[in-house]
Amino acid sequence: GARERLDSIAPKREKTHGEVERRIVSQLLTLMDGLKQRTHVIVMAATNRPNSIDPALRRFG
Repeated sequence: GARERLDSIAPKREKTHGEVERRIVSQLLTLMDGLKQRTHVIVMAATNRPNSIDPALRRFG
């Protein structure tokens, strides 16, 4: 299983200084938006710093 913490790869976009982090968050959002047409899909992530994650990734739906 994946052991990477979400806050380390998808920090808040306004807090990032690198283009790579912004692109990762953008790509994750695009992929998650594509899941709207699918049924029975659950996305799970782990972190011990939920306030460090971009708010768009913490939203429902």
